[in-house]
Amino acid sequence: MTHKNLDFYHHYLQLSPKARWSKIQHNQAISNAQVYQIQQDHQENTLLKIYPHEQAFENERLFLNTFKEKITIPKLIQAIPSRKNMLPAIYMQVLAGDLLSKDMINPEIAFTIGQSLGTIHSHATAGYGYLNQKNQLQSDAQTYIQNKFNESINECTGYLHPETIEDIHHYFTKHRHNLLTVDGPCMIHRDFRPGNILIDNDKLSGIIDWASARSGFAEEDWYSIEQNEWQSIKIHWDCFLEGYQKIRPIPPYQTVMPILSIYRSAAILGFLIQRNTHLTTDQKLFQKHKRIIEHLIQKTLKEA
Repeated sequence: MTHKNLDFYHHYLQLSPKARWSKIQHNQAISNAQVYQIQQDHQENTLLKIYPHEQAFENERLFLNTFKEKITIPKLIQAIPSRKNMLPAIYMQVLAGDLLSKDMINPEIAFTIGQSLGTIHSHATAGYGYLNQKNQLQSDAQTYIQNKFNESINECTGYLHPETIEDIHHYFTKHRHNLLTVDGPCMIHRDFRPGNILIDNDKLSGIIDWASARSGFAEEDWYSIEQNEWQSIKIHWDCFLEGYQKIRPIPPYQTVMPILSIYRSAAILGFLIQRNTHLTTDQKLFQKHKRIIEHLIQKTLKEA
């Protein structure tokens, strides 16, 4: 994003001529969005999040509006649709705090995080997919996941060994039946992990980054638990579960983890390949999910 491009947003938002822009690097984010903090004299700091495409913008706008009075999230100040010289963007509140880490966790925080996740999942929907495309929502989880899986595999073709692609297809087909009983359709964050949880003064101060949110099944947000991304909260895990159960029953997520693991890892590989960062800045992440796939395939071969 050049200074000239930022001038369009500066003018559109009618910011002070002396407003100061600083780009925020979120190392734990998997996103093409660009985020800037804006400082103006005698005013609270704000954020401008600029999206690479309309869908991510629509996702974040819809979910910020849906949950603005239900859970702790950034306040949407202004949504800026795309136009000739501007990508779509959301102008929003800056939340105080730091990303959740192990030394921050306490029973109250764990309970509130669980309660927030339960609140998200308690919003039932009419089908699976992007909620701003209601005429394209799928009525069953199998079709929804199969279509997304096929997209990811197509993105990986030519970058993974043909035999690996074949093994992934075989693994997916073997476990596909587990999608018949998933807990959905409902609203999901789809990137619910410590890297998107802010803590301030020993309290949850916000859940951020809703660009990947959509209508899915509740088990999708439990995937990161299986990938050991929630070690920071394990010391008060009972409190987290209690908070979730305060809102709704915990889904039997272990049942669907075999297919969800290979589906999500394939999606991440495809995304990084399309972004062309799989050999550079995201090489470690690419290799991590490649190993997850290889482990799942080897496990299946041993069980055969």
